[in-house]
Amino acid sequence: MDIDKQYRTLKPGGGYCYLALDPFKRDRLDGMKIMLRFYTNNLSNTCGHWAASSLQAAVALGRGIYCARVIRRLVRAFIADRTVLPENPYGAWRVSMLCEEGLASDIKLHLRELGDNITAAKLCEFVNGAELRARHGIEQPISVSTACRWLKVLGYRYRSEQRTQYVDGHSRKDVVFYRQEIYIPKIKSVRTFLSFCATLF
Repeated sequence: MDIDKQYRTLKPGGGYCYLALDPFKRDRLDGMKIMLRFYTNNLSNTCGHWAASSLQAAVALGRGIYCARVIRRLVRAFIADRTVLPENPYGAWRVSMLCEEGLASDIKLHLRELGDNITAAKLCEFVNGAELRARHGIEQPISVSTACRWLKVLGYRYRSEQRTQYVDGHSRKDVVFYRQEIYIPKIKSVRTFLSFCATLF
Protein backbone atom coordinates (compact mmCIF):
# COMPACT_ATOMS: atom_id res chain seq x y z
CA MET A 1 0.00 0.00 0.00
CA ASP A 2 1.39 3.40 -1.00
CA ILE A 3 0.46 4.96 2.31
CA ASP A 4 2.92 2.64 4.07
CA LYS A 5 5.72 4.58 2.39
CA GLN A 6 4.77 7.58 4.49
CA TYR A 7 5.77 5.67 7.65
CA ARG A 8 9.17 4.43 6.56
CA THR A 9 12.08 5.05 4.23
CA LEU A 10 14.86 2.93 2.78
CA LYS A 11 18.11 2.64 4.71
CA PRO A 12 21.37 3.27 2.79
CA GLY A 13 22.53 -0.27 3.58
CA GLY A 14 19.20 -1.90 2.79
CA GLY A 15 16.01 -2.44 4.72
CA TYR A 16 13.65 0.16 6.15
CA CYS A 17 13.63 2.60 9.02
CA TYR A 18 10.49 4.23 10.42
CA LEU A 19 10.10 7.97 10.19
CA ALA A 20 9.71 10.14 13.28
CA LEU A 21 6.21 11.53 12.77
CA ASP A 22 4.47 13.92 15.12
CA PRO A 23 1.42 12.41 16.88
CA PHE A 24 -1.01 14.54 14.86
CA LYS A 25 0.25 13.31 11.48
CA ARG A 26 0.68 9.70 12.65
CA ASP A 27 -2.89 9.62 14.00
CA ARG A 28 -4.31 10.73 10.67
CA LEU A 29 -2.11 8.45 8.62
CA ASP A 30 -3.24 5.57 10.83
CA GLY A 31 -6.87 6.49 10.19
CA MET A 32 -6.31 6.68 6.42
CA LYS A 33 -4.49 3.35 6.42
CA ILE A 34 -7.17 1.60 8.50
CA MET A 35 -9.97 2.97 6.31
CA LEU A 36 -8.30 1.80 3.10
CA ARG A 37 -7.78 -1.68 4.56
CA PHE A 38 -11.44 -1.90 5.60
CA TYR A 39 -12.52 -0.64 2.18
CA THR A 40 -10.34 -2.97 0.07
CA ASN A 41 -10.14 -6.17 2.14
CA ASN A 42 -12.70 -8.81 1.15
CA LEU A 43 -12.76 -10.12 4.72
CA SER A 44 -14.02 -6.77 5.99
CA ASN A 45 -17.73 -6.28 6.64
CA THR A 46 -17.44 -2.79 5.13
CA CYS A 47 -15.52 -3.85 2.00
CA GLY A 48 -16.58 -1.58 -0.86
CA HIS A 49 -18.50 0.76 1.43
CA TRP A 50 -16.74 4.11 1.59
CA ALA A 51 -18.53 5.86 4.46
CA ALA A 52 -18.87 2.74 6.58
CA SER A 53 -15.15 1.99 6.23
CA SER A 54 -14.25 5.51 7.34
CA LEU A 55 -16.55 5.22 10.34
CA GLN A 56 -14.97 1.91 11.33
CA ALA A 57 -11.54 3.54 11.07
CA ALA A 58 -12.68 6.41 13.28
CA VAL A 59 -14.05 3.96 15.85
CA ALA A 60 -10.74 2.09 15.80
CA LEU A 61 -9.04 5.38 16.69
CA GLY A 62 -11.52 6.00 19.49
CA ARG A 63 -13.22 8.86 17.64
CA GLY A 64 -16.59 9.58 16.05
CA ILE A 65 -18.46 10.81 12.99
CA TYR A 66 -16.49 14.04 12.58
CA CYS A 67 -13.24 12.08 12.51
CA ALA A 68 -14.73 9.75 9.87
CA ARG A 69 -15.48 12.75 7.64
CA VAL A 70 -11.92 14.05 8.07
CA ILE A 71 -10.47 10.65 7.18
CA ARG A 72 -12.58 10.44 4.01
CA ARG A 73 -11.42 13.90 2.95
CA LEU A 74 -7.77 13.02 3.56
CA VAL A 75 -8.04 9.73 1.70
CA ARG A 76 -9.66 11.39 -1.33
CA ALA A 77 -6.88 13.96 -1.42
CA PHE A 78 -4.22 11.25 -1.11
CA ILE A 79 -5.75 9.16 -3.90
CA ALA A 80 -5.81 12.19 -6.19
CA ASP A 81 -2.22 13.17 -5.34
CA ARG A 82 0.09 10.79 -3.45
CA THR A 83 2.19 13.72 -2.26
CA VAL A 84 -0.69 15.30 -0.31
CA LEU A 85 -0.31 14.39 3.36
CA PRO A 86 -2.08 15.57 6.52
CA GLU A 87 -0.38 18.55 8.11
CA ASN A 88 -0.61 19.76 11.69
CA PRO A 89 -2.76 22.93 11.53
CA TYR A 90 -2.06 24.04 15.10
CA GLY A 91 -0.34 27.36 15.23
CA ALA A 92 -2.28 28.72 12.24
CA TRP A 93 -4.56 31.52 13.46
CA ARG A 94 -7.44 30.41 11.23
CA VAL A 95 -7.81 27.01 12.91
CA SER A 96 -8.86 26.42 16.51
CA MET A 97 -7.47 23.38 18.25
CA LEU A 98 -10.99 22.74 19.55
CA CYS A 99 -11.89 21.60 16.02
CA GLU A 100 -9.89 18.48 16.82
CA GLU A 101 -12.49 16.02 18.08
CA GLY A 102 -10.10 14.05 20.28
CA LEU A 103 -8.72 17.13 22.01
CA ALA A 104 -12.20 18.56 22.58
CA SER A 105 -13.31 15.24 24.11
CA ASP A 106 -10.31 15.16 26.46
CA ILE A 107 -10.99 18.74 27.55
CA LYS A 108 -14.70 18.09 28.18
CA LEU A 109 -13.87 15.00 30.23
CA HIS A 110 -11.38 16.98 32.31
CA LEU A 111 -13.91 19.77 32.90
CA ARG A 112 -16.49 17.24 34.07
CA GLU A 113 -13.93 15.91 36.56
CA LEU A 114 -13.37 19.44 37.89
CA GLY A 115 -17.08 19.81 38.66
CA ASP A 116 -17.85 23.29 40.03
CA ASN A 117 -14.16 24.23 40.31
CA ILE A 118 -13.63 25.12 36.64
CA THR A 119 -11.30 28.04 35.92
CA ALA A 120 -9.42 29.21 32.86
CA ALA A 121 -6.13 28.76 34.74
CA LYS A 122 -6.89 25.09 35.46
CA LEU A 123 -7.84 24.47 31.83
CA CYS A 124 -4.66 26.21 30.70
CA GLU A 125 -2.58 24.03 33.04
CA PHE A 126 -4.28 20.86 31.74
CA VAL A 127 -3.81 21.67 28.03
CA ASN A 128 -0.20 22.73 28.55
CA GLY A 129 0.61 19.43 30.24
CA ALA A 130 3.32 17.37 28.50
CA GLU A 131 1.13 14.27 28.13
CA LEU A 132 -1.77 16.02 26.38
CA ARG A 133 0.51 18.06 24.13
CA ALA A 134 2.37 14.93 23.04
CA ARG A 135 -0.86 13.02 22.40
CA HIS A 136 -2.34 15.70 20.15
CA GLY A 137 0.81 17.17 18.64
CA ILE A 138 0.45 20.61 20.24
CA GLU A 139 3.65 22.53 19.77
CA GLN A 140 2.87 25.86 21.46
CA PRO A 141 1.30 26.26 24.93
CA ILE A 142 -1.96 28.16 25.21
CA SER A 143 -2.50 31.31 27.29
CA VAL A 144 -5.12 31.94 29.96
CA SER A 145 -7.01 34.25 27.57
CA THR A 146 -7.20 31.40 25.03
CA ALA A 147 -8.50 29.10 27.77
CA CYS A 148 -11.19 31.73 28.55
CA ARG A 149 -12.29 31.75 24.90
CA TRP A 150 -12.38 27.96 24.80
CA LEU A 151 -14.56 27.80 27.90
CA LYS A 152 -16.97 30.22 26.24
CA VAL A 153 -17.03 28.12 23.05
CA LEU A 154 -17.73 25.00 25.13
CA GLY A 155 -20.73 26.71 26.71
CA TYR A 156 -19.31 27.77 30.08
CA ARG A 157 -20.11 31.23 31.47
CA TYR A 158 -18.81 33.23 34.41
CA ARG A 159 -21.35 33.75 37.20
CA SER A 160 -21.44 34.70 40.84
CA GLU A 161 -22.46 32.08 43.37
CA GLN A 162 -26.12 32.42 44.23
CA ARG A 163 -26.57 32.78 47.99
CA THR A 164 -29.87 32.19 49.79
CA GLN A 165 -30.97 31.75 53.38
CA TYR A 166 -30.74 27.97 52.91
CA VAL A 167 -27.10 27.81 51.87
CA ASP A 168 -25.56 30.94 53.37
CA GLY A 169 -25.61 31.72 57.10
CA HIS A 170 -28.42 29.41 58.18
CA SER A 171 -26.13 27.76 60.75
CA ARG A 172 -24.88 31.00 62.35
CA LYS A 173 -25.50 31.20 66.09
CA ASP A 174 -27.72 34.27 65.89
CA VAL A 175 -29.79 32.75 63.07
CA VAL A 176 -30.18 29.46 64.97
CA PHE A 177 -31.21 31.36 68.13
CA TYR A 178 -33.82 33.42 66.23
CA ARG A 179 -35.22 30.34 64.50
CA GLN A 180 -35.43 28.19 67.64
CA GLU A 181 -36.41 30.79 70.25
CA ILE A 182 -38.53 33.28 68.31
CA TYR A 183 -39.67 32.14 64.86
CA ILE A 184 -40.69 28.53 65.58
CA PRO A 185 -42.49 29.34 68.91
CA LYS A 186 -44.36 32.15 67.17
CA ILE A 187 -45.45 29.82 64.34
CA LYS A 188 -46.61 27.24 66.90
CA SER A 189 -48.62 29.82 68.80
CA VAL A 190 -50.31 31.01 65.59
CA ARG A 191 -51.18 27.44 64.60
CA THR A 192 -52.58 26.75 68.08
CA PHE A 193 -54.72 29.87 67.88
CA LEU A 194 -56.01 28.93 64.43
CA SER A 195 -56.82 25.41 65.63
CA PHE A 196 -58.74 26.85 68.59
CA CYS A 197 -60.69 29.20 66.29
CA ALA A 198 -61.58 26.26 64.06
CA THR A 199 -63.22 24.46 66.97
CA LEU A 200 -65.52 27.43 67.63
CA PHE A 201 -67.22 27.21 64.22
